[in-house]
Amino acid sequence: MSKVNAAVIIPAPTSKPIYKELDFFPTKDEDETTVKVISTAIHHLVRARALGKHYSNSSNTKESLIGVDGVGIDESTNKLVYFTNFGPGLGTFVEKVNVSKKFIYPFPESVKHDDYEAIDKVAVLANGSMASHLAFSTRALNLDKIKDLTVLIVGATGTAGKVAIEIAKHSYGAKIVYGVGRNLTKLKQLQTDIKILDDIIEVNENVSEESLITRFQSLKDIDIVLDYTYGQLALSTLTALIKSRKDSTRLLQWINIGSIGGDSISLPSGALRSQNFYLLGSGIGPVDFSTASGVFQTIVDDVSLGKIGLFFKAQSVDSKNIVEEWENWNPASRKAIRW
Repeated sequence: MSKVNAAVIIPAPTSKPIYKELDFFPTKDEDETTVKVISTAIHHLVRARALGKHYSNSSNTKESLIGVDGVGIDESTNKLVYFTNFGPGLGTFVEKVNVSKKFIYPFPESVKHDDYEAIDKVAVLANGSMASHLAFSTRALNLDKIKDLTVLIVGATGTAGKVAIEIAKHSYGAKIVYGVGRNLTKLKQLQTDIKILDDIIEVNENVSEESLITRFQSLKDIDIVLDYTYGQLALSTLTALIKSRKDSTRLLQWINIGSIGGDSISLPSGALRSQNFYLLGSGIGPVDFSTASGVFQTIVDDVSLGKIGLFFKAQSVDSKNIVEEWENWNPASRKAIRW
């Protein structure tokens, strides 16, 4: 037994992390390995689970480790790995953790143990990258048959939205990618940062439905929407998008991935009948383990080798500052927590 520093929380809407020492016992299970953690990240899924707001952890009321994933050294192989530790009561915000070998994803051999830029990139971007990869690879219908694939990202200025732009273009061959957001200044900066983004659309209470319909009519008909927000931003975008379609028979697939803008929308039934329109969700529930595992390995390879996440600038903070970072969390800051 040894002592390790960790960040724990009792899942509840107003809870704050506690930085404390825990007893650590190396695993004796042959199906597990011990990981010496290097880097983790506070992203939307981490916060939602820690606060008891995510469907995968809503019934947990016991003090638990924070975190769902991270990067570290597999002590059984001395390899640099990305890992997930997602079950009830499990976590990753700790100096050492026992992890099922099924959820270990090695870095390419060319990435060294002290390449902290690659390490922090994977820690911060892997979860968001997974979201768009799964949406395209497991939820989108007939992707290989869509000519000149046109994609719309709702919530494009967030970290996951930015990664989705790159993944849509580089991994799934999208010809055109548009970005939707509430803040025009952030959208313009997005275009500056990510040159492959084809156009931006501002959607907020100051933009009328009529002008939004006109704006969408000036663009190519959308094939796939990746929605990271839900709520009013999604509803306003969806309503205008439906009314602006030039070809009502062309399949429009709206894939919801996140709900940072709200948990529900009021969708008129006419929207479902007036267009060739599918509304789907993408998350951990519909995906089998083998599929998810393959996607995670692809993400680790692509992000660590710099194929995805070109916009990302590595920032890191010491794990001792976890409480301050949690309270002042900004999803755009993309900071890694170093252990």
